Amino acid sequence: MKKYLIVTVFLVVLFTASSAVLAANIDVKGDLRVTFDLNQFVLDRLALKWNAALSTNNGVEGEFRFGSSTALPESVYFYQKGLFQRADVLQVGHFPITWSAEKSATIIESLADALEPANGTGVKYQIGLDEVSIASSLSGGTPTESRLDLAVRVDFPVLSDLNLGVGLSSVSSTADRKSIVVDAIYKPNRFQVLGEFVTESSAGNDWQSGFYVEGAFSIAPKFQAYAGICQAPNLRAWAEWIVLGGKYKMADNIALQGEYQSHQNKNNIILSFQVDF
Repeated sequence: MKKYLIVTVFLVVLFTASSAVLAANIDVKGDLRVTFDLNQFVLDRLALKWNAALSTNNGVEGEFRFGSSTALPESVYFYQKGLFQRADVLQVGHFPITWSAEKSATIIESLADALEPANGTGVKYQIGLDEVSIASSLSGGTPTESRLDLAVRVDFPVLSDLNLGVGLSSVSSTADRKSIVVDAIYKPNRFQVLGEFVTESSAGNDWQSGFYVEGAFSIAPKFQAYAGICQAPNLRAWAEWIVLGGKYKMADNIALQGEYQSHQNKNNIILSFQVDF
């Protein structure tokens, strides 16, 4: 039953998207990521992000990625702004799950980013209450994967430079998995510190935990250096690494990023060429 529901919702969104293409102005943006790991060049992704506005408050938007292995578009959903409050948004379709802070400066990403539930098809609601923001979603996996995901995230400021966030997720599949992330972002002037504590229970087993800490500093207006450490082997066997890197903005929309990764006792250097358009 879940599979048929997911397919139906997805087809409705695709039909709405087709109608929007004919009836609305379309705004298209995107990005290109090419990486080199001292062995080969890889087209990490070419992403096309589009928004077909039906009115000032609703429309259809999404993202298509080339170079990835996803069976479905990265996202495609109908959105409605101001449904109950001026600062709320309702999304119906295939969308990214909001669970982690997604503020890592690295190529390898943070621990919570790596563990974040995959995009799902369903319903998502976001609202901003003064300085507090809340995002919640109920979604399934894909038409070939039977699962039901529930995710909730709350962000709130503690000080002018300090923001705290809590993310909860429950994935119903062959291994019923519950995850919690608590993160903090401290960002005074040109410096940013990201800290994450993640704990998880799978298939009714004991809770396992791990952490990630990252610091980034803008040495110059166009150059940022950063370092991070992850210790969570109890969560995933691969979740243990150290990263050092830097990012140079060649222009407003062009950047070159280099990163040293010590991951599972293996050392690697990654170079990434990034273009936003």
